[in-house]
Amino acid sequence: MSDEPSTSTDYRQEILTRLEQRNDKLRLVERLFSNYALLVDDLANARIHSARSRSINTSNSTEVQVLREEMTELYRQKNKNDQDLIEANRKLTETKSSLGRVTDERDKLKVDHAKLCARIADLEVALKNIREENESLRDEWNALKTLSTAQQKKILNLEHEQLRLINKVKELNEQRALKMNMEIENQAALQQRRIQEDIARAIAEPMKEERARTISTASEPTNDVNYGDMLPSQLMSRTEVNEGDVMDVLWLHPEVFATAGVDRMVKLFRLDHNGKPTKLCALTGSNQATTRLDYLPDTKSLLAASNDHNIRLWNIDTQQSKCTFSGHTDKVTSARFHQGNHFISGSCDRSIKMWDLRQQKILVSFFPGSAVYDVTAETNGGSLFLTGHFDKKLRLWDGRDSQPINYVDLGGKITSLAMASDGHNVLCSTRDDTLSLVDIRALRIVHNYSAEQYHTSSDFSRCSISPTMEYCVAGSSNGSIFIWNTHTTKLEKCLTRGHDNPVLAVSWNFTGKGLLSSDRQKHVVYWS
Repeated sequence: MSDEPSTSTDYRQEILTRLEQRNDKLRLVERLFSNYALLVDDLANARIHSARSRSINTSNSTEVQVLREEMTELYRQKNKNDQDLIEANRKLTETKSSLGRVTDERDKLKVDHAKLCARIADLEVALKNIREENESLRDEWNALKTLSTAQQKKILNLEHEQLRLINKVKELNEQRALKMNMEIENQAALQQRRIQEDIARAIAEPMKEERARTISTASEPTNDVNYGDMLPSQLMSRTEVNEGDVMDVLWLHPEVFATAGVDRMVKLFRLDHNGKPTKLCALTGSNQATTRLDYLPDTKSLLAASNDHNIRLWNIDTQQSKCTFSGHTDKVTSARFHQGNHFISGSCDRSIKMWDLRQQKILVSFFPGSAVYDVTAETNGGSLFLTGHFDKKLRLWDGRDSQPINYVDLGGKITSLAMASDGHNVLCSTRDDTLSLVDIRALRIVHNYSAEQYHTSSDFSRCSISPTMEYCVAGSSNGSIFIWNTHTTKLEKCLTRGHDNPVLAVSWNFTGKGLLSSDRQKHVVYWS
């Protein structure tokens, strides 16, 4: 805006300069007009003088001739002056037209100049705002960088604190297990003294040691012959066993089974000849829900995975906690015995760990990169084991290698695995409402099993396969239990009226006769 007066002065000076140039050109025309006027006056005077001369002296023809020539010359000069005047008028007209164009262009340039000045002012304001905003963002970035550095240091400190607390929790769990064992021993001694004081009362109220001996006796190998898998059809009993979800159910003996649930207890039951269960004992120690059970008959050891990030080992003869294994950082979804003196655990922290039962420590950790929903191992004592994952992959591992040997993609998240008795096939339950039988030697799907009304009940729905591989079974979200022929994939049976809630787990008795199922609301049903 400050350049406008200077520009106006330049235009004014330009106009004055051009007017002076025009005046310089017109001075010649003025001279022509002046000369023309003088010539006209001279011609008039000459004519008067000629007339007088003729009247005075008609004989002076020479002077007349001279005057005629002069007059002719004057006419010639007049014609030339007329032509110059016309040319000057033409140039004057062109100059005026050019001046008009220059004036219009000047006015247009003035308008453009005003717009550009306003645009420059707006851009200067916008540039100032952008610079202020950039400065503010730079300050905010510096503050966030400082905060991020502080948070990283805090996270590092928290990780160290977490490791310290994990070790502390492990120590406390071990101390708690020792304390519980001491309490159990003290209670046993006290009860023994009471028995000695009152034998009759001891007979009326069976001692805890007697119940343990009952379990031990029931857990001894029997000589029962398996004549083949029998298709269950009759509901024998329906019993409330746990508070809330019954996450897993497992046969320990043809007549004894264990349950695990959200009430943080593992309970043992014995079936009578009518199929009615009687509670034998409750194993405590878990701080959150117990998710998966496994049993090793040789050592009478019961393994339980828990949502409190730990795995616990009990001896069912003494009903004492032998050890608590800590090392996972999220829910432990499954734990299975492996090669006799080891076991495998899988967790939602996307890690798999192999543990030594004797040294009570982690031997090796595997990191598949996906949450582990179930694990199972070879039944022949080999080093291979399998894991089912959130990313829909069934992975085959060798305990001597940190990477999986191979894997197969299934149609949904794998909720559970059940190893067949031949050790070569594994039954997989997936979230896409399908069961799949996989040959682990070729790691390929042999058969798929599904039904119109079958829907997988949860992310941790447990399936089972019969001892001689005749049938496979799984519970549905509608409370029904579906049984398929393993070889033909035909739906052989659908058991209803046993559960009013989604069925979470099933377990086929290893004699081939009898099936257990558990649901989301306290109940276990025995089918025969």
